[in-house]
Amino acid sequence: MSDPLGIDVAYPQGPDYDWRQWRGKISFGMCKVTEGLTITDPYFANNWNAMWELSHTMPRFGYHYFHASDDPVEQAERFVATIKPHGLLPGDNLVLDLEATESNGANDNEAPATVADRARTFLNTANGLARDHRVLVYTNPGFAETGACGPESLVPLGRRLWRQLAGCASTVVALDVLAERRHAGGHRPFQRHRG
Repeated sequence: MSDPLGIDVAYPQGPDYDWRQWRGKISFGMCKVTEGLTITDPYFANNWNAMWELSHTMPRFGYHYFHASDDPVEQAERFVATIKPHGLLPGDNLVLDLEATESNGANDNEAPATVADRARTFLNTANGLARDHRVLVYTNPGFAETGACGPESLVPLGRRLWRQLAGCASTVVALDVLAERRHAGGHRPFQRHRG
């Protein structure tokens, strides 16, 4: 059996992304919600609703692109406040997109330990605001190796760490189960393709 496949959609795909083309072909959908303190994906609501229309049983993931120089509590509050009015349902998941924002590989030129600490604050805040929904971490190996993800401090919080597969910028592996109801009794990786 192959790994579960899903897609990630954000504003570059446009306002009328056709989720219907994926009916029966994907196990999950993911879309951008917010970034930092100032950006909201203008097509988030369209994509969030389209995922629901595609399948009422498919796990949906909404993600926040993290900026370490912005207040992590305010980012988490804004993220959850943006997604909740559009229906945060059982089985829906939240994602912290934690990666480099600068060409030098840093996140807002903050020290790796600072990034990890602020990410932990974001995760705790988001988890407190959306208690019945898991909050996962998405990153790539190069960024994680800098210590900016602080896996020794993030993983014990019960967060799932996603890693980008080497050599393929559009495929991701999860180190924990996608959704217990989808893969009962097993911890399986999954793949994600940019839509």
